[in-house]
Amino acid sequence: MIEADSETINQADKNQVNSISHEDHNINNTREGIEDNIETANDTVDEHNTPFEDMFKKLNQNNKWYLSTGKCVDDELFMFGLQCESDHPSRSLIIDPYDKNYISYNVFTEEELQEIINHKKKTNKSKGFPKPPDFLKFFLNQYNQVSTSKLRTALGNNHTFHSDYSKEESADKDWITLVIFSLVREYENGNTNRSHNERWYQTHIWSMIESCFDKLEDIGAVGGESACLGTKKRKNDTRTIGSISKISQSKYGHKCDLIFRQYNNQHTVPLEFGANEAKSKIEDESGTNFMNEGFYKLPRLLKGTMDSLLKETNFDHRSEAIRTVGFIYSGLSSTLIELDRPTKYISRVSRCKMLEEAPEFNMLSLLAR
Repeated sequence: MIEADSETINQADKNQVNSISHEDHNINNTREGIEDNIETANDTVDEHNTPFEDMFKKLNQNNKWYLSTGKCVDDELFMFGLQCESDHPSRSLIIDPYDKNYISYNVFTEEELQEIINHKKKTNKSKGFPKPPDFLKFFLNQYNQVSTSKLRTALGNNHTFHSDYSKEESADKDWITLVIFSLVREYENGNTNRSHNERWYQTHIWSMIESCFDKLEDIGAVGGESACLGTKKRKNDTRTIGSISKISQSKYGHKCDLIFRQYNNQHTVPLEFGANEAKSKIEDESGTNFMNEGFYKLPRLLKGTMDSLLKETNFDHRSEAIRTVGFIYSGLSSTLIELDRPTKYISRVSRCKMLEEAPEFNMLSLLAR
């Protein structure tokens, strides 16, 4: 869970925070209303743009994002979004520097997109992603073997199947052992050399992502085309019982193959932290399914999750530190997507290089470096 800063805030600061929170809440509600309008609209272009324009007028000029060239990211997204006939993420103030539309339509230059990528990012080689501790890298590298038979020998020497097993001390090692053994079986049985349906890849290969969260008591991975609960709650905030007209139908958020969610105690809407999308067909980043899932659906879902988390923190000083993450599985390949809020209004998408698991064993690609 997100922990509050121990530093106390004086009353004047509290008033300012509350004022900012109220402004953020209103802008987010308007921006989210745009998404609802677009999803159900068969309107004229003017009607299509009206809620978008209304939202934009509420933005404080002093809180917008200006690049070193003097260009305003917020304004450019607005002008581009007005021209979009489809529901482009720019209309939700989501900037994806890897979206080729921004170069094709001269919205940003390559240098400006690179500045957007680097803005408020750590400059070390990890680019902000934490590195595993040395003892865990040593443990993982013991599986740097050239055959499955030698991997089995390594598993026999380094397993965690002991009567004195401690979850606190060995949960990560136990997860590594589970993943290595599962992949060895798939290689030995020739399963990675055959095509399979989407469900097979989720349960046999990419379950490693789901199971790595097992040690966290408050977080679970919910599968099976689950809807984003935060988005569902927001979409139904104004729903009432039937009166002059019939009660409106309950609305749902985007459905995805897996959502990382706080365990539900049935008392409150649980927080969500990320999501996965999976496809059985292996596609590169120009594939239709990959583009629809990775450049449209998943960023919007991660933004909805981000909005819920920011409301939970009352839009305070932690806002810029929060990240929501998503994975796109395409056959034996996986791509990590991250979304953050580097400035007051703009959500930014970051992407990692696509990782591919070899269909035939030569050496596992899970080694720590």
